Amino acid sequence: MRSSGFEFDENRSPRIREEEYVKKLHMRLNYIRDRVVGELGSIVHSIIVFGQAIQPEDFSEDYSDLEILVITRSKPDRYFKYVLLEEFTERNLNITFLTPDEFVSLVHDGHPLPFQAMREGVIVFDDGTYKNMLQRGFKPGERTARYMESFACTWFSLALECTFRGFWDDVPHHLYKCIRDASTALIIREKSLFPGSDSQIISMLEDKGLREAVKLFEDLRDLRKGLKRVPVNPFTLVHKANNVLSEILKVRSCDLNRVYSEVKAKGVAKIEVKVRDGALKVKLVLFDGETGKLCEKEV
Repeated sequence: MRSSGFEFDENRSPRIREEEYVKKLHMRLNYIRDRVVGELGSIVHSIIVFGQAIQPEDFSEDYSDLEILVITRSKPDRYFKYVLLEEFTERNLNITFLTPDEFVSLVHDGHPLPFQAMREGVIVFDDGTYKNMLQRGFKPGERTARYMESFACTWFSLALECTFRGFWDDVPHHLYKCIRDASTALIIREKSLFPGSDSQIISMLEDKGLREAVKLFEDLRDLRKGLKRVPVNPFTLVHKANNVLSEILKVRSCDLNRVYSEVKAKGVAKIEVKVRDGALKVKLVLFDGETGKLCEKEV
């Protein structure tokens, strides 16, 4: 099994573990910079690292992602990306190569990646290209909010699938991402701002008086980070998330009791949650044991 690159003694105090984490993180960032620049040379404009793996307060050893954005004058050989992914041993690592024009194009499309990088990214190498783009004052808008809303629904879909299939360990993580992305959509719509940490999201939810959302998000965060070891009923978490997600997105919640009934009767192959007509809609792809075929039903 691969190492995450960030393994710690659980018996150490949270403060000591965070200090160890920061030291190891700096070593990894320096290695990433030297490896990419050493291989690609002068075509590299900028290297930006972002994601929760660079935020010690939000870090989860099992789930936090490490995103590397490399801005280059031209695209490198496509196989170089896979060489790096094999070489860097972090479990949840993603590398994206973009030219400056492609970066700006994603901004205009409203894609969250450049806004997330600009909000929380750490610059580990830059010839001035990235800093010049930062000075252009790009801000997320409704298109970015719709992306995040869609991501939230996808995470909720995954949580439902894991719940029904008995893969309960991942349910808190999927629901955490669901509430985080839905909250991000809300912040973007109200403040044209991409939040950079869980604490910012919690503060915004508190300001909005969304107490149930704050409590659930904090519980999911702690479960995801392994700070809570008590058994949790995934069905209870899903029901709470259904209410919180609908409250944040200002839509009606889905009828989970009907979903349970359909799944129990036939078995589920796939679940897709979307916002439509002012409500959370659940499309089920079910297995019909009598005919041996898949059928679709919306709840």
